[in-house]
Amino acid sequence: MPVRWAAPEVLSVGQFSSASDVWSFAILIWQVLTYAQQTPYWAWSDADVIRDVTRGTLQPQLPPVTVFRDILVYVAPKEISEEKFRVQICFYTQQLFPS
Repeated sequence: MPVRWAAPEVLSVGQFSSASDVWSFAILIWQVLTYAQQTPYWAWSDADVIRDVTRGTLQPQLPPVTVFRDILVYVAPKEISEEKFRVQICFYTQQLFPS
């Protein structure tokens, strides 16, 4: 089981739901926004991740709220072409994560 992406209820009782899917998706988004530079909870062993996530003492460090707000600015316009949308998102992510 990919413990580093699993929600607390999945780790503690093996209960999968839409909510646990959202948790896993949030971890995936964290990886995308950080260019997968590290595995989630990279400094912890699997056993430590299971223990601390189920206790609620270890949660993903999400990017600042401004990241999500700024992305929504690009998603919100209804009259934007798909190509222009792609160009804007590429430009935005390059500004957010310069190489």
